[in-house]
Amino acid sequence: MRKRTKVKQLGKKKSHRDLMFRNQIRDLIIHGKLVTTTPKAKELKKRMQKLLAKIASTDDKLVVRRTLSPILKDKRLIDKFIAYTSKEGYAVTTVRVGYRDGDNAQMTRVTLLNYEK
Repeated sequence: MRKRTKVKQLGKKKSHRDLMFRNQIRDLIIHGKLVTTTPKAKELKKRMQKLLAKIASTDDKLVVRRTLSPILKDKRLIDKFIAYTSKEGYAVTTVRVGYRDGDNAQMTRVTLLNYEK
């Protein structure tokens, strides 16, 4: 019996979950939107909000780059994400868009507000 578990396991091991969310964060920064299942979208939104809050609270650019480097792995993506967080009105939203054909899983669109490619 698991008590006080804050992490949704999603039927995956920790290493697989971390890599999956790292890839989803990268795709979200590249494209500005992403469609995934609802449990994954909820966890992705939580992780992105933590990352945005951590970057917004830090004034030192070197600390920000070192925080983002293991997640994004690309200098252009890091610059793009820093530029996005420097503007006003950045946030992550989720909207349920329907059900997937085949297994009838509920799908959710995750978007970055005020995002420009």
